[in-house]
Amino acid sequence: MSAVVGHSIAYPGISGATNVSVGQVLTLSNVGRSAFTFGGGGVAFGGGGGSFGGSTSSTSGGSTQRSFVVSGIYSSFGQGFGINPDTSVFVPLSTGQLILHSSSYSGLMVVASSASDVSNVISEIDNVYGQTLRTTSVSSVLSSIQSITSGTTTLLEAVAATSVLVAFIGIMTTMLTSVIERTKEIGILKALGTSSRGILFTFIAEALVVGLMGGILGALIGVGLSYLIISLLSRSVLGIGGGGGGAFVGAGGRGTVSSASTSATLAITPAITPEILGLAVALAIAVGVVGGLLPAWRASRMNPVEALRRN
Repeated sequence: MSAVVGHSIAYPGISGATNVSVGQVLTLSNVGRSAFTFGGGGVAFGGGGGSFGGSTSSTSGGSTQRSFVVSGIYSSFGQGFGINPDTSVFVPLSTGQLILHSSSYSGLMVVASSASDVSNVISEIDNVYGQTLRTTSVSSVLSSIQSITSGTTTLLEAVAATSVLVAFIGIMTTMLTSVIERTKEIGILKALGTSSRGILFTFIAEALVVGLMGGILGALIGVGLSYLIISLLSRSVLGIGGGGGGAFVGAGGRGTVSSASTSATLAITPAITPEILGLAVALAIAVGVVGGLLPAWRASRMNPVEALRRN
């Protein structure tokens, strides 16, 4: 019996796991579970599916193994709606019905030839089947997600603006306090011949260093929190088809199906680039410098005689 495998199954990229080629006999263990093992290497893929078939045998532990010949390997597709083709195994509809002991299936996965054809495909499906089934496209889900992220982005921008304002006020207050506490020191420097411009640049340099250190530390914490949150979100597994009654049908391509017990892990990568990190640090430096201008100006305008009189 033949089957088509996803790109990540054919090329797992895991230490100790071998690549799968067309014509190779593939054996799946732990059939009927949300993860399966193939090739005798103990490599489990959550998201590949549960019941897939070809020939059947049982291990001593009671788990079922099925073997089939790989007739094709899909190109890298990426996370789709409810299923990740890269970590799935696709078998003919008749094979899926035989494995599941059912003549029905719970869903259809239709792949359009191009993104511009999605609306036309959905319209045709609705015209043929009417209200007997529900159609959902990735583009409609993406549109909903974009509307949500748009509102979230506005909220985050407001929070960021507030954070910049708080940072500006905090740096300016800190520098003003420093100027007051170092009044006598400033008087001594001026008495020794330090110019007003030298005092000004000294305090501006201190504000710059504060902004630089805060920007670097904030960027590192932000990167760490981003990957931590994504790691927590990626642990949530999406169950597809619910249990054991149906199968997904892939129309367009090879007309193959995968088990209804398929699960897929949500794959998200933080959009962190050197440009973004550099911009964050530069913004922190700018806020530090601007926040330190007023305290530095006040320090440079001090009268050395009055400064030395203060305790």
